[in-house]
Amino acid sequence: TLGYIPAGTLNEWSTGLQISKSIPTAAKDVINGTPIQLDIGKFGDKYFSYTASFGAFTGASYSAPQAAKNVLGQAAYFFEGMKYLGSIKPLHLKITCDDREIEGDFLFGAISNSMSLGGVVKFDEAEVKLNDGLFEVLLIRNPDNILKYQTLIDGIIKKDLHREGMEFFHTNKITISGGEDISWTLDGEYARGEETVEIENLHNAIELIVPQ
Repeated sequence: TLGYIPAGTLNEWSTGLQISKSIPTAAKDVINGTPIQLDIGKFGDKYFSYTASFGAFTGASYSAPQAAKNVLGQAAYFFEGMKYLGSIKPLHLKITCDDREIEGDFLFGAISNSMSLGGVVKFDEAEVKLNDGLFEVLLIRNPDNILKYQTLIDGIIKKDLHREGMEFFHTNKITISGGEDISWTLDGEYARGEETVEIENLHNAIELIVPQ
């Protein structure tokens, strides 16, 4: 059984679990809280708590200087991400899971078990359960004209992830091919891509204490 005391910048995973950002409060909740079962992600031979993502702005999570994160918080990721705007290139990938096969050019993808991603993408609470054995998968295709960017941004802001150019679905296992040159981030840490990556949901793999 694990207790968790968050001390990061965004603390997305713990926020979704309603764990306090106050260290003394979080410590008390470890003592007095209630254990629950949670899913964990397996990425090849690595593991992640809440997200494996690639594409636009992904690099900002692990390249933003720690000093900037300490001072600016979420804004540090935004400013760091601005550096990547001119170099964003679509990634041609083939994605298979269950009876679904998707191929195309993508700007961003996330396989997650979290209520939000990067403090920007926030899921509808009805769409996410952290111990149902399923990931939430969000894929954003490369728009064929610049006007469609506005539709994508509007969909993210309004939590409407079923707009044209978006793929949003649930699965317990997914295979992504063609990504040898992809830079992934696992819970904000860099991970090198492979030609084919298998990502699997380990249902109720850990027991974590959360506030009553």
